[in-house]
Amino acid sequence: MNESKVIELNLGSMPAAKTLRHDLTALGVKNGDMLLAHTTLSKLGWVPGGAQTIAETLIGCVGREGLICVPTFSSQNTDPANWQAPPVPQDWHDEIRATMPPFHPAYTPTRSMGAINDVIRTMPEAVRNGHPFSSFTAIGNNAKAIVNDFTVAFDFDEHSPLARLYDADANVLFLGTGFTNCTCFHLGEHRAGKLNPAKGGTAMMVDGKRQWVSFDTFAYCDDDFETLGNAFEAHSQTLRKGKVGHADCLLFSIREAVDFAQKWISENR
Repeated sequence: MNESKVIELNLGSMPAAKTLRHDLTALGVKNGDMLLAHTTLSKLGWVPGGAQTIAETLIGCVGREGLICVPTFSSQNTDPANWQAPPVPQDWHDEIRATMPPFHPAYTPTRSMGAINDVIRTMPEAVRNGHPFSSFTAIGNNAKAIVNDFTVAFDFDEHSPLARLYDADANVLFLGTGFTNCTCFHLGEHRAGKLNPAKGGTAMMVDGKRQWVSFDTFAYCDDDFETLGNAFEAHSQTLRKGKVGHADCLLFSIREAVDFAQKWISENR
């Protein structure tokens, strides 16, 4: 959405930092919270300072004892044979595998993660883990413990930051996003055990040298996440709804969401 359209969303009211903080508090975000945040800047309306203001407001709401974690995926660093949005010609695949630069936590860009997540990723105190295509970034209390562990071949398994957030009883915050992008559902999907085998690959550093690493993995799938999310919303005991700026937002327990997803996927796939 271009900036002119975002300005039109404001409809005479401009959500500044003070307003955003008030709205987040009304939604249920509080000091000391641990949040897995999914964000979209355009839905919030035109905010002075844009993504930086929103990132700083989120961090300020949870305080020094809290934590903000965001997905900072770099799906461009995956096997081109699996690309769908968009696909590339098959005769490009070998060259892509040979020349894709290896992942580096400090500067490998994200793909389609949004401006707010990118601001958080580049903050000096941010900790981004080393997963070459499904990294998470956290800021706050115990950030390293939450994000550092991972398994390359299985992005969302019991070693992932999602599992650590589950263990810590974190909450999930949607700032203008929906269940189609509900990353924590993938942990429930993994636990349900109904994943199809797949082949994967990525460029990464191995013993100080750039290598293309191929591996057996699972085909994680979000095609039914909207349907799953609607079912979860209807049954949730923790979900809260509200407006932050001009965006429709949700706050809910990651444990409840993952457990529901595991059961729902087991029964419906």
